[in-house]
Amino acid sequence: MDFILFSIFSSFEIIALFALTFALFRFEYKFYHVNVIFISIMLSFVSFSLRYGFDMDNYAALIQFLLAIVLFTLMYRQHIFYAAIAMTLSYIMYGLIQVGLILSLDFFGIIAISDVQREFSVAGKQIQLISVIAAMVIVYLVKRYNKGFSFLPHTNRVTLKWTLVNASILFLIIISTGLIGFATYYFNISNHSGNYFIIFLTVISLIYLLYLYRKKDKAL
Repeated sequence: MDFILFSIFSSFEIIALFALTFALFRFEYKFYHVNVIFISIMLSFVSFSLRYGFDMDNYAALIQFLLAIVLFTLMYRQHIFYAAIAMTLSYIMYGLIQVGLILSLDFFGIIAISDVQREFSVAGKQIQLISVIAAMVIVYLVKRYNKGFSFLPHTNRVTLKWTLVNASILFLIIISTGLIGFATYYFNISNHSGNYFIIFLTVISLIYLLYLYRKKDKAL
């Protein structure tokens, strides 16, 4: 039963992540829903195996993120650089939603961080569900007001030019990848000061990424 519940809630999160990606980069979600379900089930199984089969809880989020980039590249025929661009933004946004929610509820004494950290806890499932709902609200707003970015080519047959903007984006993607790994580690060891510092760095990375993405959009 624990495995089934874990898979269901984890799959919901991954579906929300991909829905956020499609909305932000103007993909038509209806053409890819079968692929998303397949990817969500696969990544949920990988996440469960890493956490409870191989005792790699500290690395599960980072490995899942890297696999999501690879799967996005293969399933949607994207150049891996552009797949990394898309998935990095979505993971950062979703991660900030979830961590912000956890810290806010802990601050107001509604849900303790220790409750969320317990294996298969009800509090953890509640956080996942609220995070998914929040992400889907953002998806709705992005589509409703026709926001998002248009520079992402919907094909892998592109010639990548290493401009200063692209190099800066790659640098931020690498930094963000490290932040995802460190954020998971600090959360697991309950280092609250470390959490806030990483959140600050992640927000700065997100703001700069959005600036660079908007710059690429205007260059079209």
